[in-house]
Amino acid sequence: MNNDDELWTRYISKEEDEQMILNGIIAEEREASHAEGVKEGLIQKEREMIINMLHKGLSIEDIKEISNLSEKEVKEIIEENKNIN
Repeated sequence: MNNDDELWTRYISKEEDEQMILNGIIAEEREASHAEGVKEGLIQKEREMIINMLHKGLSIEDIKEISNLSEKEVKEIIEENKNIN
């Protein structure tokens, strides 16, 4: 019997098969969730930096150039954070 034959002769129960599939799905969801968390963290950090630049007296034009965001995006972030700081 060669290695290929041994692979075909191993029996996996339905429960083992379902558990393997579930573990794969859980791992994929965990990775996606982590990536989303990282993305949200970066967005929040960007917003904080823009507000800090504004508090340091930088103009919207300067903030726009530094952040590579549009004027509209910068103004939206400022408006969203108007009552926070």
